[in-house]
Amino acid sequence: SPLHGSIHHLQDGICCTEDPIRESSNFGRNKLIVAIFVCTLFCVVEAVGGYLSNSLAIFTDACHMLTDVVGYLIQLAGIIIARRRSTTRMAYGWHRAEVLGSLMSVFTIWITSGIISYLAVMRIINKSFEIEANTMIITASIGILLNIVIGVILAYNVDANASQNISIRSAFIHVVGDLVQSFGVLVAALIIRFKPTWVYADPICSFLFAVITLFTTFNILHSTISILMEGAPREVDTNAIRDELLDVPGVADVHSLRVHSLTTDVNAITVHVLADGKAKGDLLEIVRDAIQRCYDFEYMTVQIEGLSPFTTPLLEH
Repeated sequence: SPLHGSIHHLQDGICCTEDPIRESSNFGRNKLIVAIFVCTLFCVVEAVGGYLSNSLAIFTDACHMLTDVVGYLIQLAGIIIARRRSTTRMAYGWHRAEVLGSLMSVFTIWITSGIISYLAVMRIINKSFEIEANTMIITASIGILLNIVIGVILAYNVDANASQNISIRSAFIHVVGDLVQSFGVLVAALIIRFKPTWVYADPICSFLFAVITLFTTFNILHSTISILMEGAPREVDTNAIRDELLDVPGVADVHSLRVHSLTTDVNAITVHVLADGKAKGDLLEIVRDAIQRCYDFEYMTVQIEGLSPFTTPLLEH
């Protein structure tokens, strides 16, 4: 069967596939566990460094790292829940728990960016500056190094499907935000180290890089909303699928073609095919194979409709 690791049901002219492969979720889960461990360790280091240096930039970076840990835990919970089997009430399983986890993770970034921006503005208003630049430099340098390590762990791909996992993409956005924030802390620390009177660099860098981090979430937010709104995956060309099916001998028309994602690496398709009775062989299998030549769908429903003297070929409804 072209559908690796799936079960097919053929009943009354309908073909359905279910139980998609789970390797990418396993891979994503392991990556997140490692990221949680490293982030928690460095969160403690940054909290101590922020206290010793009295740097708002480092302290807010530690808070940002803490929200990352919370975000990773949410995403990990989403992956675990998404692995649950389908039921009569949850026909497609729990895949979108992973998407909801990613959406919540994005919101934690927004909240953190708002808090950082507020604290930066208040420090400028109150003119509260007693900063130890050397401690800032050391802590920020460690932060950059560890964020690069976490980024490499999340970006490393031994499974093509894993690279599309929305939880990993969301986690990677967290890491990019942390890296940008740590870089901002380092820039501020170097400025204050060599120009001690430029203490405004600390809150200004905190504010600017909080805003930059906020903008990094827009792409993942667009993906999650598209999935939740039943949008067709970007990589799937429904017109190409329709043309492929219309080229199949025995197919008079194609209608009610629907493609949507359950998560970024699990797609589903539903289509009705009008048969003209000229097919050579099992038209259901031929149609299914034609679809799989275009894209690999984990869930597929194909209904074959007979052409009667009173039937007019249908266009898309």
